[in-house]
Amino acid sequence: MNSRRMWTASAAAVAGALLLAGCGGGDTDEPDAGTDPTVEDVAADEPTEEETTEEPESTFDVDAIDFGEPGAVTAPGSALALGQVAWVERTVTFSDDTEVTGTQGISVLQIIESDASLFEQYSNADEFADYIPYLIVTQQQWTGDVPADENPPSADLFPLLADGADAEYLTTQFSFNSPGDACGLELPPFDEETNTAVSCFVGLSNSDQPVSAVEYNGEGYYSFVATPGNLYLESPIVWQ
Repeated sequence: MNSRRMWTASAAAVAGALLLAGCGGGDTDEPDAGTDPTVEDVAADEPTEEETTEEPESTFDVDAIDFGEPGAVTAPGSALALGQVAWVERTVTFSDDTEVTGTQGISVLQIIESDASLFEQYSNADEFADYIPYLIVTQQQWTGDVPADENPPSADLFPLLADGADAEYLTTQFSFNSPGDACGLELPPFDEETNTAVSCFVGLSNSDQPVSAVEYNGEGYYSFVATPGNLYLESPIVWQ
């Protein structure tokens, strides 16, 4: 568990295409004398009911959303709704010491209240007796270069309680004995073409304050000294 400041919401719905019946012009000649159009004839001339195609149901618990093209850098202190996208510029040092500056798209898709059964996988489950877990599903997209044999970077996010205080959290960044990057949810796989990842970490509350927000403050889980010139530390981007 960690508590320290220092990769939903709904997917965009795509309307099904309407298949409209053709309405061609009829013959303008008068009908033969002594004949009246039958009920069947009238029914045949009426336009058919519009047909719609339905989108297939998703197989995922939370779907990825379309970030679109990178936008302007999101200002420090911005308040966003779940599913809205923040764009930030980051300089990342990869394991071969290659330094790359790129644009990162970040969104918090959902914050889902879970239950204590999540802790049953731990040998020390009793230590979580007073905690309520919250599944925090995020999506991130890296648009910069990635050296060979390296993975696109992800930005670390931090949960907040309803009163704005820092919440504790669980993440695979610290231990292999963790809920994993899916939190037991069915999430879309990593998209290698767009460098888009949907993942999950667990926020914790042991008070009457739920985990209801998530912040990006420009620092990482391992940060001990603030990054010089980081304006997001005092004015983070917050989703809620």
